[in-house]
Amino acid sequence: MTVAVDSEETIAAAARAGVPEVLIDVNVGSPVRLPGGGRGRLADLARAAGLAVRGVMGYEGHIVGLEDRSRRTEMLGIP
Repeated sequence: MTVAVDSEETIAAAARAGVPEVLIDVNVGSPVRLPGGGRGRLADLARAAGLAVRGVMGYEGHIVGLEDRSRRTEMLGIP
């Protein structure tokens, strides 16, 4: 099983649970930036906790519930 992690807390929980490998979750719809190195720092923390980092994942979760297709494509930047 591979689990997505997005914080120090979820990395610690995955390590405690014996999860062997993780993906670093990237919130592609958020302007929020993590202090202290961002997602690369999380990957380093996961490796230090003994977790294998398989890569990154992200999705446009902020637009999933929008029924208006034209609004979704506009928010994705699709002409």
